[in-house]
Amino acid sequence: MIPGSVHLEDFERLSIHTDDNHQFVFFFGGSFSEKDGIDIMIRAFELVASINPQLKLVLTGEAADRHLGTLLKLIETSSAKGRVQYMGFLSRDRYLAQLARADVLLMLRVNSPFANAGFPFKLTEYLASGRPVIASKVGDVEKYLTHKKNAILVEPGNLDQISSAMLYCLTHKSEIKDIGNNGRLAAEKWFGANQHSMQLLDFFERL
Repeated sequence: MIPGSVHLEDFERLSIHTDDNHQFVFFFGGSFSEKDGIDIMIRAFELVASINPQLKLVLTGEAADRHLGTLLKLIETSSAKGRVQYMGFLSRDRYLAQLARADVLLMLRVNSPFANAGFPFKLTEYLASGRPVIASKVGDVEKYLTHKKNAILVEPGNLDQISSAMLYCLTHKSEIKDIGNNGRLAAEKWFGANQHSMQLLDFFERL
């Protein structure tokens, strides 16, 4: 079984920032549909942002019209308004640049049949980036990832756990750097597209 695949080479070119004095950035990329639980994500960010002014939440992705209005209203009425930025759909280069600038990547889901089907494609890219990831325990995630080893895992849609995970990232910067590095190793072990291609070629050659 192939849970997902990613071109690891795309992420080896990332120029990761090293300035500890910059604004701490949480990053989410998605479609902003019901499965993403964007309202819970923003609420969790608000809780953490209320005690730390040096935080930013960057949101990217192409939201369908029926979801865009809800998203923009959540941002407009947020107590952290001004620190929640929706950038819309990004080109591949700009998307990778945003990953490089982020401190923590968010792969959050609610508990739905869609979210629990397989391994989230976006999560393979996040792990390949080498950045620490907060991920919901949906689908096959726990088959490949271990809490606080190669990702920070939370129950889907759990506001308290998500906000606590964000706070942990702020107060354990050395530990989350190790988590990010281990996440990259997990991507190399399980999700490399070239690796999967060679396995498939070997299968055909043995037929």
